Amino acid sequence: MTNYLIIGRGIVNSMGFEGESCAISEVYAAVMTEILEGKSLEKAGSTIVISRK
Repeated sequence: MTNYLIIGRGIVNSMGFEGESCAISEVYAAVMTEILEGKSLEKAGSTIVISRK
């Protein structure tokens, strides 16, 4: 799975993903897209770290 981010002025303006993966990974990527869009890079980074623990 490949994730794409469009970043402007330190904010995640848009995020998407493509590729083949299991259903759980695809749902996780879709949820993270909704969570991260509009967040600062700092906040997005800390959200990703927390979700990986």
